[in-house]
Amino acid sequence: AMAASAPGAAGASPASKVSLEIGVPRTLPFSEADFDAVPGEQAQFLKADFQRLSREHRELVGLGETYRDFDPTGKEFYLGQMAQISFRWEELMDNAQVAGITPSLGFRSMSEEYLRRAGLSPEDFRTLVDDVHGVLRDKVNKEKGVGL
Repeated sequence: AMAASAPGAAGASPASKVSLEIGVPRTLPFSEADFDAVPGEQAQFLKADFQRLSREHRELVGLGETYRDFDPTGKEFYLGQMAQISFRWEELMDNAQVAGITPSLGFRSMSEEYLRRAGLSPEDFRTLVDDVHGVLRDKVNKEKGVGL
């Protein structure tokens, strides 16, 4: 079921293929100025979280470029870190919204276009990400000889 719903997956229509072109920067949901525009300590705490999360996510993605070379324990650790990053982004998005800080128009447009082309709702996308992480964890467990 996942392969049929995954954007660009085998069996999917070539017209629905969704990809991110190399060299095209991803649009972050916020800029530092978005947090500075909102008065109060909460906005500054959220700004610090945003800066830290952006840096850690970028570093983790860079590390993931060598994922195939990781041993099973390294892969397991990496997948756990990616799951935490995903959770932290959701938490930051929710907390920013409560503080009156909305994602940029560029981010919203990019996200809506991606979901439209992929034929996914936001919930479907989160489920797909969770499913992919589950498949990767299962592969790691097989490499470790767990659950055979």
